[in-house]
Amino acid sequence: MLESLELDNPHQAEQRRADALKEFELAVKSFQKISEMAPKQKLVFDPRTDAEKLAVESFAPALKRRNMEVPATEKELAQLAEKLVSDFRSTVAESPRFDKNSRRAYGYFQTLFRDEGFLLNVGINASIIWSIQEAGPR
Repeated sequence: MLESLELDNPHQAEQRRADALKEFELAVKSFQKISEMAPKQKLVFDPRTDAEKLAVESFAPALKRRNMEVPATEKELAQLAEKLVSDFRSTVAESPRFDKNSRRAYGYFQTLFRDEGFLLNVGINASIIWSIQEAGPR
């Protein structure tokens, strides 16, 4: 969306917003299914790459900055991911519309994209957990 605005193409920005909202809706439904299936067993991280290590290290501090509790179980992690994606989808849906007469400051969207980065971090952590389960014990 931001790229479209920088190119002075509000119509394309609106189309990208609509596409993003559809993808977020699918993600929310996926996390709902995962939440239903996720076990209530203790959450254990076993990062295997530097990117995974960074995601795990920044996870708890990022949650604390948002006054959110760190999940203790896999089910709680899945529920957190579902909530965050759902909240982010709502934020994008409620964000100001773009039109050909608007020249918006990008501060609002920078905040949105920062939140998107946080969502990716939650996604990496969730991915680490379920990848470990699929691979089995090492």
